[in-house]
Amino acid sequence: MRPTRNQVLWRCRRGLLELDIVLRQFIEARYDDLDDVLAKALLELLELPDNDLLDLVTDHKQSSEMQQQTVLLMMREHHLRTPHQG
Repeated sequence: MRPTRNQVLWRCRRGLLELDIVLRQFIEARYDDLDDVLAKALLELLELPDNDLLDLVTDHKQSSEMQQQTVLLMMREHHLRTPHQG
């Protein structure tokens, strides 16, 4: 069974504030748009340690999994289009 958006948001709580913000904004805006395959890939990404996930999100490393690459691309695109407070 696919986790609800709130369950995934709970799993997005990270030790790195930057990562926490990017993940939460993406989940709140796009989680319902993901099909089951991409939702599973997102959950796999959330199992990674913070620094490894941050490297993938910031495109400093590449995932070998095609579905994870798709989710990461969606995440980056969403982040670039989201207004940021500063």
